[in-house]
Amino acid sequence: MAPSDTPDGWFVTDSAAAATLGPGPCILAPVTAALDPHLAVMACALPVGDVNGALEAALQSEPPPEWVIAGVLAHDPFLRRRDLLATLKSAGGTALTNWPSVCPLSGELAGALEHSGFTYQRELELLEEAQKQGFGVCVVVHTEAQLDEALTLTPAHVLVTPGLGTPEREERRHRAQQTLELATRAQRESAAAVRVHYHPGFADMLDEQLPRGIGRIRHRPSRQSAG
Repeated sequence: MAPSDTPDGWFVTDSAAAATLGPGPCILAPVTAALDPHLAVMACALPVGDVNGALEAALQSEPPPEWVIAGVLAHDPFLRRRDLLATLKSAGGTALTNWPSVCPLSGELAGALEHSGFTYQRELELLEEAQKQGFGVCVVVHTEAQLDEALTLTPAHVLVTPGLGTPEREERRHRAQQTLELATRAQRESAAAVRVHYHPGFADMLDEQLPRGIGRIRHRPSRQSAG
């Protein structure tokens, strides 16, 4: 289990939920937090809803607690960065992250998305712009190369995701181990608060060797998710 000095964080649909779940960092993601975790990871590639529109509506309906990190889809073709950042600032938001992200995707799907401009670098550009405006940033990473790029931003938080779920136990074990190794490296090489994406498909394996000082960002159980 996560050490007591690193309280769990959560994916949440609204600020009211975050207020009951603190003080661990909560990622405000109204669309993906309501999805099965397997679909939530794919939200960059699937037409699952107006991710940023729902985020802006949630921000305007209730001010977020200070431990809330806004989850922004950087690849939204209708995204106006300055407008969204202004909305976040006026709502009292202090931090954001590249969630949902293309970072766990690979193979032909990742290649097709990259060809269409859905790149990891685009996500980092959004976070860099946010930093210049005084926001703290949480960078979601899945690979060594992504962590290299992420650390150039000197982020406040790093979230390491094991990626898409798989029925293959050995593949899940392998990716859980990679996730823990990457999180340990992020902790060693930066001053960021480091957490792992506690995807239910990898949960038991992540718990086996979760290092001290590294926490979890969890999905809340729901009728859509068996947890």
